Amino acid sequence: MKKERTVREKILSYADSRAMLPEGTSVLVGFSGGADSVCLLSVLWEAADARKLRVGAVHLNHGLRGEAADRDERFCREFCESRGIPFYAVSRDVAAYAKEKKRGTEEAAREIRYAVFAEIADRYGYERIATAHNADDQLETLLFRLARGTGIAGLAGIPPVRGRFLRPMLRVGKEEILGFLAENGPEHITDETNADPAYTRNYIRAELVPRMKKVSAGALRAAADLSECAAEDEAYLSSLASEHSLSEGAEALSALPDPILRRVLRREAEEKGMSLSFSDTVEALRVVRSRSARASAPMPGRNVFRKDRDTLLFGSGEPLKWEGTAPANTGLPVLLYAEKKEAAVLYAPEPLSPEALAIIKDLKNIYNLSMQAVLSSAKIGGTITLRTRLSGDLYRFGGMTRQVKKLFSDRKFTALLRDSLPVIADENGILWIPGFPPREEGRDAVLLYFCADPAFFPAPASPGTEKEKDRI
Repeated sequence: MKKERTVREKILSYADSRAMLPEGTSVLVGFSGGADSVCLLSVLWEAADARKLRVGAVHLNHGLRGEAADRDERFCREFCESRGIPFYAVSRDVAAYAKEKKRGTEEAAREIRYAVFAEIADRYGYERIATAHNADDQLETLLFRLARGTGIAGLAGIPPVRGRFLRPMLRVGKEEILGFLAENGPEHITDETNADPAYTRNYIRAELVPRMKKVSAGALRAAADLSECAAEDEAYLSSLASEHSLSEGAEALSALPDPILRRVLRREAEEKGMSLSFSDTVEALRVVRSRSARASAPMPGRNVFRKDRDTLLFGSGEPLKWEGTAPANTGLPVLLYAEKKEAAVLYAPEPLSPEALAIIKDLKNIYNLSMQAVLSSAKIGGTITLRTRLSGDLYRFGGMTRQVKKLFSDRKFTALLRDSLPVIADENGILWIPGFPPREEGRDAVLLYFCADPAFFPAPASPGTEKEKDRI
């Protein structure tokens, strides 16, 4: 018969299987004084000499439980001091943070906890941080996410390793931990708020997890197996999705299988600061595969996912608004922004002054889409105007006069892009539209510099022909 491994063996072998604690590692343990963290700290401290580990403990006083919280901190300090374990205690006002950030208490406490652990690790030179999440916590997390709604990424549950954070106890159940403490003697404290059913996770822990264990004695192992399989599947599918982007266009992306396309859409939305629900993703899929030349769907935060011919775009759905003037030949750089500063145009005499160069440097740090044109200052008539296109606009460059409407149509610009491009003009007409050549060029010159944030601007720059450079 196969010998059952001890809790100590399960923790250390799981850590070894994930290369969590190679020899010589310094590890900071999140230490609340509860059964789980006492078990983890005890095991790692006992293994420190044999594995050449540097082990410390950090305790966060959340400021939520008055004297009980101070009692917990004293217990943790005395526990560590009696064993010679380096101990670091930090106090934070979680309630005030939750109110300021408009978070639930649990979420606020978690955010502060991880931030404090990282801060102490950095300050005292610990490479890794270990937390005492166990197999019961993993099952609890999966049930919580199933109830709220989740996909494969959510079923991956609590990751064993995330950056510098480690969870060596994910294959150890709560009953095993309590048995270890009863057998080996370390005392621990109990946080009475863990029994308060007002907190969702406490309700799941007290009511649902025990019932799952009654349904199957192997519920904890099954949850742990599921989370590991889901994490591997998610990593593989995400790697396939990383090879694609919205820039490929609707026709190419519509050929992708749904699991890959969903991940492409979610990743692109996240890069724009949006988190898509399942229903949002379904709507975005519909837009990509629409047979209409134009389609759109509302997205979180008053955003829109839009298809215009083959172009796909997450954004506000509203064109950039341009309105401003700059006196010609003042000798000073003038910076003009779109209404919400999604993009900017700089007008500056050549050669560029230190002030103009500093402005350009700042703009490059803010935006990562930029184009420029150099014009003859002698050819500029009166005040320079920055505006959006007008019906009947004519644009002369390369010895020919063209209709702006036809230029945009020939390039197959989306309606949003046509209405978002800035038009820079003087009293004699259009000087420059970014993506096209300027009206005139010359040595006695001024620079027009256009930059935009692609999160708001509808299209990136791409090479043009020899005749018409810097197309959008």
